[in-house]
Amino acid sequence: LSAGPESWTENWNVDTPDLDGDGVEEYRMPPIWEYASNGYRAPSQLAGDLGRVTRYVALDLLMTTSPLYPVDILSPDLPWKINLDSNTYEGWPGVNASKEYITRSLFLDEMGELLRGRTLSYDNQDLPFRGDARRCYVLLLENESCYPTLGYPPFANLFLYNAVNLRRTKDDGDSVHYELPMFNYAVGAGVGVPALGFADDNYRDGTQSFVFNFVSPEVVEAGYGLTTTMIHEVGHHVSLSHPHDGWDSESNTAFGPSGPYFFAWSGDQSNTMMSYIDLNWDFSQFDQDNMRRFQAAAFTESANTIAAAILADPDAAKAADELAAADEVLGRAEQRFSAHEYRVSSRLATRAYKLVNRGARQVGLDARDHLRLRIGSLEGSKRSELHPVDEFIDTLQPDSPRSQP
Repeated sequence: LSAGPESWTENWNVDTPDLDGDGVEEYRMPPIWEYASNGYRAPSQLAGDLGRVTRYVALDLLMTTSPLYPVDILSPDLPWKINLDSNTYEGWPGVNASKEYITRSLFLDEMGELLRGRTLSYDNQDLPFRGDARRCYVLLLENESCYPTLGYPPFANLFLYNAVNLRRTKDDGDSVHYELPMFNYAVGAGVGVPALGFADDNYRDGTQSFVFNFVSPEVVEAGYGLTTTMIHEVGHHVSLSHPHDGWDSESNTAFGPSGPYFFAWSGDQSNTMMSYIDLNWDFSQFDQDNMRRFQAAAFTESANTIAAAILADPDAAKAADELAAADEVLGRAEQRFSAHEYRVSSRLATRAYKLVNRGARQVGLDARDHLRLRIGSLEGSKRSELHPVDEFIDTLQPDSPRSQP
C-alpha cells in the first residue's frame, strides 16, 4: 500500500474509474492527495479504504489465509515422506528441457522451506511427446475435448490423459507416503502453451490432483524456465493461494483483483513466491505461518477423529495412556496456536497425532480407515469448489500485470 502513485494497482489513474469497460469501477486506493473535496474520492472515505485493505488484503490474503485446497487429504495417513515426482514431456526439438530448465537444488530448497518437518525427495523422468500425449495437448489449445464421450471440459484433457497413464509415473512404491505428481510440457516455437502452469483438481470433488507446468521458446523469452513455475504451482497444490485472490470467511465470498476488489493486487507487493511480482523465489513468513496453521489444524482434526474411534472400541482402556498424553499435548498445541507460535503448535499437534496412532494400534484399529471416513465427510465443503478457477491457473496474458515491463 503506497501513499503515492504506483503502477501495480494502477492507482495513479484517477481519470478512468472503469479500466476494462465492463461498467464496473476497478476499486483502487488513489494517492493520498486525491482524498479531497475536488479529488478522486472524498476525504471521509479514507478510513473505510484503509479498513478494506486491512480486512481483504492484510488478513484474508496475507496473515490468515484460507487454504485453496484441502490440507489433510494428500494421502490416507498424513504424509511424512513426500516425493516431488517430475515427469517432462520432451517436445522441444533439440532441447532437453528437464536438464536445461529445472534446477533440482533450488526446487528442493524452496519446497523444504514451506514443508518443514517432511522428508522430501525429487526425481524426474522424460516422456515422449507423441501420440495421445501430443493429441490431447493440441486439442486443449484448440479448446476441444480429448475424451468427448466422458463429458469433461477440454481443460481436463491433460488431467484425463495423465490419469489414464498414471501407473508409469508411480515409481517410488512404498518408499514414500505421497508422490506429488507434476507433469511438465516442453514444446517448440509456435506450438503454444495454455498457461505458465496450473495446479489442477480431480474434476469430481475438488481435491487437488496434478501439477502442470509449461515451457517453450516464447516462455523462455518472457523470462521463465520450469523451476520457478514448479515452485509456484506446487505451492498451490499444497493449499496456498495468490496474495491477490482468496476467501473472506465473514461474508462467505471468494474474490480476486477485479471490480470492487481490484485493490487486492496490492497483496502482490509482499515477499512471496506466490506473488506475480517476480523478485525472488522464497515463500514468505506469512506463507510459512499459514502452512503451519493448516498443518496444526489437519493433525488436530485427524487425531480427534482417531481418538473418537478408539473411545468407541470395547478395548479403549488399552489406549488410555496414549489418549491422555495426546490430550495434554493438544492442549499445549492450542495454547501455542493462540499465541501465534504456529511452528511450535504444528509440532505439538503432530506429536499428538502420533500418540493417538500408537493408541489405535494398541486396540487393533487401522487409523487410516477412520481417516478415510473423515475425508469422505469433507467432500461437500472442498475449498476449490468455492474458488474461481483462475486462482490456480497462471498465465502470461498481455493484459496481465505479470506481463508489465
